[in-house]
Amino acid sequence: MNKNAREKMKKIFKGFVKPDILVIFLINFIVLTNLLLLSCAVQTTKELGFKKEDAQVHFKMAEDYYNRGEYSNAIKEYKIVEQIDPNFPNIHMALGSSYIQIAWYERAEEELLKQKALTPQNINVYLNLGVAYKNLKKYEDSLNMYLKVIEINPEYADAYYNMGILCLENLNLLEQAIYYFKRFIALAPHDERAIKLKKWIEEQEKINKRLGQFIEDCNIMSYADRVFVIPAKAGIQRKGAGFPFSRE
Repeated sequence: MNKNAREKMKKIFKGFVKPDILVIFLINFIVLTNLLLLSCAVQTTKELGFKKEDAQVHFKMAEDYYNRGEYSNAIKEYKIVEQIDPNFPNIHMALGSSYIQIAWYERAEEELLKQKALTPQNINVYLNLGVAYKNLKKYEDSLNMYLKVIEINPEYADAYYNMGILCLENLNLLEQAIYYFKRFIALAPHDERAIKLKKWIEEQEKINKRLGQFIEDCNIMSYADRVFVIPAKAGIQRKGAGFPFSRE
């Protein structure tokens, strides 16, 4: 193509394609190309001559990526391991943990359920399923997973901690949360979380005690109001008949 022809092509191209549209097109093209290359790489592991022992090499590479926080790269390597050896130990556990790290909880659930079928007594499977279900807003399922951990190992401290957080943040069960936190503190008294939780529980119990006394006072006044004039109480000033009143 001569110079004049190239110039004409440029003018035609500029007339039909705006710069911002071109940038978007190029970005999408690059992303799709990378995905296609990854897919081809995974699908042709056997064709490229990978041996079963190569799975361990790629698993080690995946672990290195995971420990550096490069979770997408870790997933790529774990998927290669799965292609080479579908029965590689704990491969679904590794994939599930990696998907949790990138907040792809649906895929994490899929992989962890596969691992659960293979190793039904693996505590870490249930712990990670509990995390995945919590983030999928399946709170009862999450609690059941943590309870399964306790069934397998009644002294597994982190399960009690996770149940406490779940009850406090998502199930609105304050008393149950405090119970689980106390169990965690008893099992891991020197954990930094236990030290902070102990102070928090002490404050909550003080609040609950004051609230209990407040409710009791209200009930006494409510009963007395139906029978006779309420006698003066220290620290309480009547504001008309019954509620509301304020502490002085």
